Amino acid sequence: MPAETRSLRTLVADDDSDIRSLMEITAIMAGLDVVAVVGDGRSALDVIERGGIELAILDVSMPEMSGLEVLASIRASRPRTDPRVVIVSASVDAASLAAGLESGADDYVTKPFSPRRLAERLRELIGEWER
Repeated sequence: MPAETRSLRTLVADDDSDIRSLMEITAIMAGLDVVAVVGDGRSALDVIERGGIELAILDVSMPEMSGLEVLASIRASRPRTDPRVVIVSASVDAASLAAGLESGADDYVTKPFSPRRLAERLRELIGEWER
């Protein structure tokens, strides 16, 4: 029987309300504690700056600030693992993937995504972080 994983306080950010809801449900399926759901990058950064977020799931293309801009801002002022960040993007090319990971993302997921596969990937990441 696998050990219980600790539920990470999670932020979900995407400007598309349907995708945002799907990402929230998927994060909950993965066992995460979704404490904030927002529709733009500025709001995501505000929530992160207030503290307590352990995982941020950020869409790349959002109004106010892109997910990559949010990521760059938090990586400039915080330790690499505070919070963990998963970037979600419709860009599937190698350059976009490299840009996301080089910016300090812990993982990069492409849209469209399978909710089941995303939940599995989030559980895998949680397991890796807890080691």
